[in-house]
Amino acid sequence: MSSPAWRCTATGGPSMPWSLLAVAVILGGLAYALYKKMLLSQMIIIINFAVFFLMLAAAQSFSMSASPLFPDLAFRPRYLTEGEQIYTLFTSLFVHADIWHILMNMFIFLLIGVPFEQRVGTPRFAAIYFLAGVGGTLTFSLFNWNSGVMLVGASGAIFGVFGAFAALYPRDQVVMPIPFPIMLFIRMPVLVAALLFAGLETLYTVGQVSDGVAHLAHIGGLVSGVALAAALRKIAPRTISASAPSEGLASLARTDAQRQFLERVREADIPEVREAWMTRFLEEVECPRCGGPLISSRGIRCQRCGARFS
Repeated sequence: MSSPAWRCTATGGPSMPWSLLAVAVILGGLAYALYKKMLLSQMIIIINFAVFFLMLAAAQSFSMSASPLFPDLAFRPRYLTEGEQIYTLFTSLFVHADIWHILMNMFIFLLIGVPFEQRVGTPRFAAIYFLAGVGGTLTFSLFNWNSGVMLVGASGAIFGVFGAFAALYPRDQVVMPIPFPIMLFIRMPVLVAALLFAGLETLYTVGQVSDGVAHLAHIGGLVSGVALAAALRKIAPRTISASAPSEGLASLARTDAQRQFLERVREADIPEVREAWMTRFLEEVECPRCGGPLISSRGIRCQRCGARFS
């Protein structure tokens, strides 16, 4: 993951139509995801790639620095003092420097963003993702005040999700790519993964490594995510109550996958998330009496024989 900080100046023709189209893609995609009640994390990935290819089309080349959309969508710290283009605090989260930048960011985001959203629900996921992204950008700006460097990338927001995920569900397992000595994919607790990435970013920052990456934005996003998780924990405590599954349902789970679905139901904090996991669980099990399908209708019952389960 990386948030490039560029001192280049984009070139190209008039950018207003392209910029408006890019903003329409971003807002339209987010609105569509909310309307269809699909996972926002998945739509964010789609939007990022759509904006990336739109910028390539506007540049009429494979050089992103030539895209006229860069000065319109990228964020510069000096905007905070000039009061200009403040909207780029938001749009810069959907802009990437090159194909490797977007591929790495979206791959990591797919590994942690989707399971985190399934854990906390879309509203809380969206709040953490976007606020942490802005928090990372502001952190970078604080140490680069009034700079004209262009900041792009979703890394700050992704690190925010990392931080919140580790703070709320430290023992959850996620798959992470480990590139040393060869690329390996290892399942590990999300807390361990977050600490590894946080440690690397701290070393880069303290060592003042000049690699064109805004490591301060990563650290700022991570800290923002942890802080937002703490705030959400206070204002929205665990709500698992009588609606959580009883031990009777455990007897229906025959496989490890089914037991894992039921465990997700028990651990879910949000009623809508719990209901979604319960629906997934019921799709996998059957009535022990007649083998019929089970549905959730004023409790759990068999659609064929009418038997009820608590």
